[in-house]
Amino acid sequence: MRRSEQLVSKLTDVKLPDSAQYFSGGGNTTHRVHYQTLPVAAFVRWPSNKPCMAINTYLLDQAHRWTGDSVITEANKLVQLVRYCTHGRADRRACDFGDLSDNDVARLINKLCTDAYVNDVSQRVRNNNTVRAIMQSCFRFLHWYQDTLYMKPFPLIGDRKSGAAITVMQKVNPHSNRSYFDHRYLPPTNTQDPKLPISNTMIEEIEAVVEELYDAENYPEPARRRFGRDYVLFDAYRVYMTARRDFMLMMMERTGLRPSELATMSLADNLCSTKGQRPYLVLPTLKRRRLNPPPRHFHINNDLALRVRIYMRARSIWLETCQERNPELTDHDAMLLSTEPGKYGHAIANTALEKDFEKLCLRAGYKGAQSCLSMFRHRFITLEVRLHLKELGKGKTELNKQDYRIVLEKVKEKTGHKSIDSLWHYIDLAYEMDGVWDPVRQAEEQMLAADQLRYELRHLRREWRHKNTSEMMPEQVIDLVVDRLGGIINKGIRGRLAK
Repeated sequence: MRRSEQLVSKLTDVKLPDSAQYFSGGGNTTHRVHYQTLPVAAFVRWPSNKPCMAINTYLLDQAHRWTGDSVITEANKLVQLVRYCTHGRADRRACDFGDLSDNDVARLINKLCTDAYVNDVSQRVRNNNTVRAIMQSCFRFLHWYQDTLYMKPFPLIGDRKSGAAITVMQKVNPHSNRSYFDHRYLPPTNTQDPKLPISNTMIEEIEAVVEELYDAENYPEPARRRFGRDYVLFDAYRVYMTARRDFMLMMMERTGLRPSELATMSLADNLCSTKGQRPYLVLPTLKRRRLNPPPRHFHINNDLALRVRIYMRARSIWLETCQERNPELTDHDAMLLSTEPGKYGHAIANTALEKDFEKLCLRAGYKGAQSCLSMFRHRFITLEVRLHLKELGKGKTELNKQDYRIVLEKVKEKTGHKSIDSLWHYIDLAYEMDGVWDPVRQAEEQMLAADQLRYELRHLRREWRHKNTSEMMPEQVIDLVVDRLGGIINKGIRGRLAK
């Protein structure tokens, strides 16, 4: 599958008229228009670059159903229907949404199921579950289209008794109790293996890739070409990308937050919270169906707070570099900044964060569904469940359901889950991994100490590359390294004694 033109644009803070009030008195009639503001909206166009009015109207009409970037996800699903109506039929002729039939649905599903990557034709772009999700969005839109814009005498979409051109049956999922549309050409669902927690080995190999990409010589020529002769910008880019990736891996491993929560973290909320005697992070809690995600406090130690502030300094330097080249760029509240051409210094998108992690995984030799940011969250939750189970001081046969509820309620406060219903399987996973991190408290402290030591050594290596040691005697160079390493080791010893 080749990378095609982008048909969806993301709009922010869209102001739309919502209702109007009319007032009459003294022979004069006045009116007042009330507006609504959509924090995020999607604009969909045809491949010819003309606006797709039907889908844009649908997305605005149904805006109350989505929060965050969910509307962008929905628009990207509907784009598949837009492309099909443009040139997906056998004769390659365009058709309207109202001209679709079961044959068109079958042809669209077949295309979605058979699209493959250009560099690996044996690898499907989408699995069956993704295809089914896309078609659910298309069926919902076509129902709305039939109720609002469709003008033909016979039904466009409905059950068999209605005689509709597209025959669907509405069913209820017994697990989620949600309704969905079934069509005879839909592929069967995939039973996927549960994602396991990310391993220490994988984390270390990804960290090694981050460190490798700090060196300018490890960037291929096409990656350097977009900076032209602006070597200052390229150096600033390398430094900030390394800092951002360090921060991303640290946050995912230590807090278990969702990738989208990391992408929407507030700078202002965390500037002061990380400087107090009891530092903490302010994390947005997504998946609550609220326009303004409720914050949650996540307490951290002083070492972690220092690493957060180090990243904030790197962020500030990158933003200043971008502002020197784009005076119209102003400071904003996004914790993570973009490094994409044309978006330097702007807030990063969640998809950009996930794509960057995917690149790191590929360079480290990992590929596929078992290498995604959510594996950090699985790891964090599993470790937390394992830790709290041990704290109860009971054997597995002595624990009852109420004990497990107490454990999951504690974990829920850190992870931002709305309820513990989706956490129960982590109890089995924690028991399955019994002995991997045993004893838990000691192993957790060792892992945190090892992670902090690796970070300190990487930081030392980067400092060393910037020092001019060409005029120094070998003994002086050795003394500098020994002093710096001694400071790192003493810092670790003081931290353990304080505990």
